[in-house]
Amino acid sequence: MDGVRHRVPKALKGAFMMQADYTRKTQEVAELRRAIENERASIREAGAEEIGTRAQLLAIDEQIARFQKIDWDAWENDDPFEAQKGWRQYQQLQQARGTTAGRLMNLAQQRGLEEQRETARLIEHGRAELARDIRGWSDDLAASLLDTGVKQYGFDRAEIEEFTDPRMVKVLHDAH
Repeated sequence: MDGVRHRVPKALKGAFMMQADYTRKTQEVAELRRAIENERASIREAGAEEIGTRAQLLAIDEQIARFQKIDWDAWENDDPFEAQKGWRQYQQLQQARGTTAGRLMNLAQQRGLEEQRETARLIEHGRAELARDIRGWSDDLAASLLDTGVKQYGFDRAEIEEFTDPRMVKVLHDAH
């Protein structure tokens, strides 16, 4: 502490090490919670935008459906100027629909990319945690644990093979 060295009885060394480990793990949990909260907020915002765009698309579709029921020839014979105005509105709605559908597709693609990035981040974090916490962690040990999980415990291989939840792998390691 503050660069000053102290002599500590060997009997207390384990307690200090446990406290340091507890502090490190507590900080990791707090960091993970912050990351999850930020991710949730981002998902809520993206979800709200996507829902709003879907609602807008539905409203446009309803308006287009009304225009599609019109007998354009009869309207044009009765009132050519209003028919032309209505036709222009109909064309504008179709363009707006195309733009809105494109925006919705982009939002869905962005969501998909974010999900892929998050999965990759979880995999990387999980592998790093396993390498740190399991002595002798290797590809061979990982393969052996996966086989044990599938054969002896009935896991679906896809559930555990990407190591997005290192807790399951640690339990398998303990059981192995």
